[in-house]
Amino acid sequence: MVMVKSKQYRLTRNAVPGAVELGGWFLETGASLRVIRVIDDSGRATGVLVGEPFDLHRREIAGDRLNVRHRYEGDADAFVNRSMDDLSGAYLWFFDDGTGPLRSYPDPFAQIPVVFDPEIGVATSADSLLDDGAYEARFDAARYRHFGVGNKGWFPAGMTAHRGVERLLPNHVLDLGDFEVARFWPDGPLHPAADPDAAVGSLLEHVAMQIAAVAETRPTVISLTAGQDTRLLLASSRSIAEKADFVTVVGGDQHSIDSKLARRLAEFAGLRQRELPRIVATDDEVEAYIRRTGHCVADANARYHKSVHLIERGTWFIGGLGGEVGRGFLWRPSDDASLAIEARRLIARFGLPQDADLEARLAAWIAAAPKMSGLDLLDLAYIEHRMGPWASAHFPGDDWLVALHPMVSRRAITLMLSLPVEWRREGTFAHRVIRRGWPEIMTIPINSLGFVADTMSKLSRAWKDPKAVVSKLRKMLG
Repeated sequence: MVMVKSKQYRLTRNAVPGAVELGGWFLETGASLRVIRVIDDSGRATGVLVGEPFDLHRREIAGDRLNVRHRYEGDADAFVNRSMDDLSGAYLWFFDDGTGPLRSYPDPFAQIPVVFDPEIGVATSADSLLDDGAYEARFDAARYRHFGVGNKGWFPAGMTAHRGVERLLPNHVLDLGDFEVARFWPDGPLHPAADPDAAVGSLLEHVAMQIAAVAETRPTVISLTAGQDTRLLLASSRSIAEKADFVTVVGGDQHSIDSKLARRLAEFAGLRQRELPRIVATDDEVEAYIRRTGHCVADANARYHKSVHLIERGTWFIGGLGGEVGRGFLWRPSDDASLAIEARRLIARFGLPQDADLEARLAAWIAAAPKMSGLDLLDLAYIEHRMGPWASAHFPGDDWLVALHPMVSRRAITLMLSLPVEWRREGTFAHRVIRRGWPEIMTIPINSLGFVADTMSKLSRAWKDPKAVVSKLRKMLG
């Protein structure tokens, strides 16, 4: 028997007491995972959302019932796409119109994971899909080691650590009738912004509105680091900064820059900042964290996840995940729109070792991708093969806080991908948003303590983690 743990769900054909019935399936959810009914503008039920969606149209965290402002007229993909333009937050939509098969639509980063086996059902991770015996028997230790998942690796392209268990990628829908997977967004090339400066202003307003709405109604902390994405959060928080709470994990080599620059920022802007000491989890706690993710990710998040347990449980955490989409994370200086995207090149850009199965999967993904520029396809690959299977795979690992990343929404992603190629190549879009919202905080450097200190920090990290250097070289040469 499989126990559905906190922040996990399981969808099976077997009737379960207390489960939500959806199109002949039964949905079990653990603690910390809400189930929200979705109703179209005619009053028709269209399934449920699992998670913590934010209603952008009403500027509020969704309640137990979400009334979307669109009418379902028989095309599920079109209806869901229109509705997702009004949503942010972490959610998974089990679409049920009462006539067709149940369909599973993830949010733009698939923050609430979907792993599946047609013989068993659907779940958050293999931990909530397989019983203990099957979990051990189907674990692919060789694949796990090959991709370095115990360190900083992950499984792209729908792969998982278990034989026969697949992961649903962002922007793809799973049909529970035949377990076929298909893309539902985008369906063609991405369109540049007619007015890039207006797009910057829209992104600032989009992030600021979410932060203010959550901070006014829920216990909330806002991430503050040395990086540009949390600096963007700070600029977007200007109207509430005096009464907001900001948090920084301090201590250790990798956090030294965060510790010092975040402290300078807090002093400069008069912020109420709380410094959290870096807490190392026990080996048993690390293993439990990794197990909850289905052994699909590990890295520093597993080792240090207890650092945030000093914050009151259930607090909303505003984070900067998603900003990398607007700065060409996988691009190289010589890349342009005509770049031919090949599977082996993608693997190298990911910093992962070459692998025949992964190469075949990525080749199939490229062949089925919408027609767009090579640069946009790299960004799509980053979202679907990095952020979904790596960042979002951490979701069930720890249930302490409720995370909201305001830049992880269809609206924000579309705005970032519409910005000029030059801005995205330079990685300066966040700077433009910050200068629009709170220009004075740009006097504090981003991610830098000066040439000498930065160089010494990089050398120290390289010495302690040579595998990271190998991964970096793969990315540079790919």
